[in-house]
Amino acid sequence: ARPDERVSRLPLVTEAERSAWPAPRPTQVITSVPSQLAERAKRDANAVAALVGEKSWTWAELSRRAASVSARLRASGLKSGATVAVCLPPSPDKLAVLWGVLEAGGAVVALGATDLGRLSTYASQDAATPLLITWRGVVTSSKLDASRVLYVEDLETATSVSAGVTRAEAPAWLLPSGANQPAWTLDHHALADLFT
Repeated sequence: ARPDERVSRLPLVTEAERSAWPAPRPTQVITSVPSQLAERAKRDANAVAALVGEKSWTWAELSRRAASVSARLRASGLKSGATVAVCLPPSPDKLAVLWGVLEAGGAVVALGATDLGRLSTYASQDAATPLLITWRGVVTSSKLDASRVLYVEDLETATSVSAGVTRAEAPAWLLPSGANQPAWTLDHHALADLFT
């Protein structure tokens, strides 16, 4: 016993108790989903990344297509965290578009053709409606602002611009909750956790 010792200097646990504690975990580096996909494309460039019927895309092809989409979005003035609605059927094109939107810093909201009437629900604060990427066959509504629609068929011709850095803290994915309710978001860290 040490009656003259200040209470604030007394140990709370013994050295034996302290040594039984688990070692502290190193802090995890947050890597954006586009960065993880780009790393995979470098590592496995010629491996098949997507297969639909007889058509296959390698990781290199998917990466080039995503870079083209990203360049087109940046050239159109897409701001970090701005909402981009994607209305495409499951396909390698859709994978490339989703990757390209994230690479450009946009936040994806994936919609079906029947959801297009509610498009303005997912708009960023600085736009009446989000940018929409779709294919020409789906848009039959005259209510859509043509200046806010990009067609996947046209994105193939986008020219490359310097790649920006995707901020891992920016929203990555907006998930519609239905019935005109606000969507909830996943950041790049939470989205990356779904892949690991």
